[in-house]
Amino acid sequence: MEEPPSKDESNAPAGAQNPNHLFGGVDSISSLPDKMLHHITTSVLSKRWRHIWRKTPYLSFPHLKSSLEWIHETLASYTAPKIMRFHLYVDSETVKASERCNHVDSLIKFAIAYNVEKLSLVLNAYYVFPDCFFSNSSLKHLIVDSWNMKPKCTVSWTSLQNLSLRNS
Repeated sequence: MEEPPSKDESNAPAGAQNPNHLFGGVDSISSLPDKMLHHITTSVLSKRWRHIWRKTPYLSFPHLKSSLEWIHETLASYTAPKIMRFHLYVDSETVKASERCNHVDSLIKFAIAYNVEKLSLVLNAYYVFPDCFFSNSSLKHLIVDSWNMKPKCTVSWTSLQNLSLRNS
């Protein structure tokens, strides 16, 4: 029976057996300027974090600087089985009225579909809540800061423990 080739006899490149041979035993990365090392670290982390957020059960969209459409595109990749906490802040100055209602409706429906337990909505703009908002069995904590919250249906928050209503 033939013995496997020794490391010295293998066909692998010289540095494959010992990474120190690649650069003559010198740690080239440590000699780089701190600014460059920080960029490398951040790049590596951002690649790792790029997909981790999709599984976080805590979503917060405070003081919207971006459009609600961007939030929708972002949440299309969301993969967590449940949302523990969802916070949304919508200001009449940052979001056009024409897009506000449909987008906010679908964001609330999104949170409800993921069985949100703590929902915080700050709606500093006119908004009429969809009926599905008033019927939710997973909601335990609800904070609503809005100009208008007049349900047109029966309110059924069977698991609700804390309710905070404010008028903007």
